[in-house]
Amino acid sequence: MATRSKSRRIVEFDLVRGFFIMVITLDHLAYWPSPLAFFSGKGWLWVSAAEGFFLISGFLIGYIRAYKGRHKDLWPMTKSLWRRALKLYVWGVGITLFLSAITVMVPPDNVNTLPSLPPEDSSVGATIVNALLMRTFHAWIFFLRMYTVMLLVTPLFLWLIRKGQLWVAVIASIVLYAVSLIFDAPEAVVQWQLLFFLAAALGYVFTPVRNWMAEHLTWRNLLIVVLVSVTAVTMILSGIAIHGEYLMNRIGLGEFQTALYHWGSGAFSNFPMQPGRMILAFIWFGGFLAFFHVFRDPIMKYLGWILVPLGKYSLTAYCLQAILLPFIVIVTEASGPLWNMFIGLLTLMLMWLLMKSKLVLKIMPQ
Repeated sequence: MATRSKSRRIVEFDLVRGFFIMVITLDHLAYWPSPLAFFSGKGWLWVSAAEGFFLISGFLIGYIRAYKGRHKDLWPMTKSLWRRALKLYVWGVGITLFLSAITVMVPPDNVNTLPSLPPEDSSVGATIVNALLMRTFHAWIFFLRMYTVMLLVTPLFLWLIRKGQLWVAVIASIVLYAVSLIFDAPEAVVQWQLLFFLAAALGYVFTPVRNWMAEHLTWRNLLIVVLVSVTAVTMILSGIAIHGEYLMNRIGLGEFQTALYHWGSGAFSNFPMQPGRMILAFIWFGGFLAFFHVFRDPIMKYLGWILVPLGKYSLTAYCLQAILLPFIVIVTEASGPLWNMFIGLLTLMLMWLLMKSKLVLKIMPQ
């Protein structure tokens, strides 16, 4: 345990983030039916990997920039964050326009396999303007839009922390989210910023909390058991609610499944993001982190070769999946479960191989 705590890089974060990237890629591919649906949940569960990916990004900002960088000059850090935001903005706009062009050029039969832009973006000029204004980033790269805004605002968060006003940042984030709930069509950035900055606050206090838990193993173990158990139970219930209609009807629990589905659809809605989904996102993140911590060694032994690079260079992987997927869905099509699983695994392998290129790592966001 001591050796792990002294490590400069916490591998569990890479493993969890790599897992989220794999799930996001499979959900974007959406080749169902497939045995991989048990791995990803098709992105329809009460919480998706997208929330987890965004949450862990905020957590690491709090851990690396706010806590570990607390003695560094704020202005150079601000410029670094804004340069990173600019790079993500450029890539987000570029990939959005690339995907839009692909959608226009492919045969009509293939268009349905590609996410479409809003109906009002019917002209080339409107598409370009809306992409430049970040109104309509493509669905496969939408995370870059939100992350760009978060990085632009992060220096204010860091400044408040250095003034001893972390509580002000947390309350402001909660209030902004609460205000957004009164609108029928809230801005996603305003909703998701709560995931990012609450996670950043947790990242800031992570080291003191971890040190305290190292001295109170009973409480640490209890927290791990609770987080993993609650995550497992709610994931199973979520799976039953979303995907279990046939099975529940077969065993005479159809009414329970229907009631659970309707309750979950309201309590864990994503648009607008309901408080229940927000809370559950943090619980599932904690549960996954605890699980990957407990089983770190076997996971590293058997899956570390793909999870670590995907997690360590998660933004590279995220951009790659958006660039790679249109070619996959144009030259192949969903079919039977085994074929769909093969295409899903092939896509992940192609991403992994491309990320071994030094040129890819050099030019793409990390």
